[in-house]
Amino acid sequence: MCLDLFAGSGALGIEALSRGAKHCDFVDTNTDATRTIQAQLNTLLEPDTAQTATVHITNAEAFTANTSTAYDILFLDPPFAKTVDFDALLALPNARPK
Repeated sequence: MCLDLFAGSGALGIEALSRGAKHCDFVDTNTDATRTIQAQLNTLLEPDTAQTATVHITNAEAFTANTSTAYDILFLDPPFAKTVDFDALLALPNARPK
């Protein structure tokens, strides 16, 4: 399970899927970006495979505060001017080292 926060073009999560990740959640607030990601996924993901992806149009803090999914890999590439609420990220299941 992968999470691509501040997904932008979706390149990081799409690369993970191309290397065998079973699922990736893409999160971005920009509707143009999320439409582009969805179009790329429709082209790249074969419908008969076990790979899946979900595109979420919301901000990173809201998404992380409301998910119960435990991710194996997190991709974080916020815009340069963005202040990230790392407390919200640490609320993710399994985000803290054991």
